[in-house]
Amino acid sequence: EKAFTSRIAMQNISKIAQSRVFSISMENRNGATRYMQLHDTATVPANPDAPKITFAIPTGTTVVLGTDFFTNQGLPFAVGVAFAFSTTEHTYTAGTASEQTTHVTWV
Repeated sequence: EKAFTSRIAMQNISKIAQSRVFSISMENRNGATRYMQLHDTATVPANPDAPKITFAIPTGTTVVLGTDFFTNQGLPFAVGVAFAFSTTEHTYTAGTASEQTTHVTWV
């Protein structure tokens, strides 16, 4: 099991290979709702890439999802797993890096 934490990147590749996500912690310091996206890709997400799954993060909150959401099997990604902090829900539109902290646990 590995983990990746970002306080400065708006998007990043966590793993370039088949993988499973087991937990994610997302903090939004922006004045508006932001969206944490997980993409099934081996490249850094770019505008307007569509995510595999999106999580809404309300203003000034931290959202934590573990095996209660992902189950003990984790959420599978066939190509790789990359995360993106977005201002839009259904496609990637870059947010501001300093407005978020993300922690992803995967294998």
